[in-house]
Amino acid sequence: MPPEIAGTFDYLNRYLHALKVWDDYQRILGANIPLKCCQSAFKQWDINFEGVADYGLLPDFLQDLSNVGLEARDLSVLFRSAEDFAQMWTRSLNASFPARPVD
Repeated sequence: MPPEIAGTFDYLNRYLHALKVWDDYQRILGANIPLKCCQSAFKQWDINFEGVADYGLLPDFLQDLSNVGLEARDLSVLFRSAEDFAQMWTRSLNASFPARPVD
């Protein structure tokens, strides 16, 4: 810690707060090599700041889940979710139409 910060209570509090934010940011990266940020013509997209702004950031999202400790079995629900939604929608459609008598 720089000595000019240690002697001033206000500066010390700000420094310690910034240090905590920095440590949290480093923890988010995890032990994995960071993915290259998605880039469009004029913007670099970072899931840690923009969230999943478009489907191109899904690999970043999955890597973040892995970084915070989710395992493959935890992610299986996510990978099955589209099929579960389609089945639920089919059941809803079938329930919404009255049954017809068979000729």
